[in-house]
Amino acid sequence: MKTCRDCKEYKQEISFIKNKLFKTGIDTLCLECNRKRVKIWRKLNPDKRKIQRDKETRKRIDSGRAAYTTSKYLASRLKRTPKWADLNKIKEFYMNCPEGYHVDHIHPLQGEIISGLHIIENLQYLIASENMSKGNKYYLN
Repeated sequence: MKTCRDCKEYKQEISFIKNKLFKTGIDTLCLECNRKRVKIWRKLNPDKRKIQRDKETRKRIDSGRAAYTTSKYLASRLKRTPKWADLNKIKEFYMNCPEGYHVDHIHPLQGEIISGLHIIENLQYLIASENMSKGNKYYLN
């Protein structure tokens, strides 16, 4: 149970917005009060509201999605790295990648049919265009 900062009502925590900025992880405004504030803000700031819907803003939001995809990939790579993997050899392999090539996982880390590990034996140098067209697929040799 928590008291709303605006309406001063004592409500269940479900009635509040999640907000990681607060220690409790819950905002100080209840959902109803927050909705009222948002409506007032939108009426007072119609020009800012238009900017939010602008195409350039959409592009920035989409680039944020790309960052999310990258972080998701990095997290999966960490999960797929066993404790016995030689991280120094893997790092050296990445550092020695020739110009115009990418470091590719032979068996993809998140494949539908087969999933590999992030180990030195699963890495190869592949021409950048081939690696990008390969995507998350596994090809039998």
